Amino acid sequence: MTALWCLIALYFFTLLSEFFAPYTLLETAKGLENHPPTPLSFIDIQGRFHLRPFVNGYTRTVDRENFRILWERNREEVYPIRLLVRGQQEYRLLGILPVRGRTHLFGVEEGHVFLFGTDKWGRDVFSRVLYGGRISLTIGWAGVLISLFLGVIIGTVSGYFSGVVDHIVQRAIEVLMSVPSLPLWLLL
Repeated sequence: MTALWCLIALYFFTLLSEFFAPYTLLETAKGLENHPPTPLSFIDIQGRFHLRPFVNGYTRTVDRENFRILWERNREEVYPIRLLVRGQQEYRLLGILPVRGRTHLFGVEEGHVFLFGTDKWGRDVFSRVLYGGRISLTIGWAGVLISLFLGVIIGTVSGYFSGVVDHIVQRAIEVLMSVPSLPLWLLL
């Protein structure tokens, strides 16, 4: 039952990922490519506790000796996390529904919040995980529905015609069931 409720929650969050993600699918942050994850903080640089979580700004430097980009957390810059933040780009629910919006569940009014960091094009990885989860979870249902549809059709034909047709269908199913599934999955 716990797994069922977790799965229902995952479907809920991924189906409405346009709202729950802090950025849209293709929104990029120029100059913030390969940005590290921005941890949520409750304690500021003076050691005071805040009820509202916040993220800090980052300073980008280039290590000329190793040719690497380094990110340093700047604890002086504080950007509070806000609820129901207006985003920069407009989105449509599920990518197709006519309900247009710019409101995201959380975000910052200034700066950026990258819970999982950014990719090499400056796109928020957390937002893309939510969008990608929609496809990953849907594929499982699609596989089950296709198997159910084919099983019902083949079983109905086998039972209705019986005799020779039933024996042919049953032997074909036995041949398919004799193939080990793990090597088949690896082959696919």
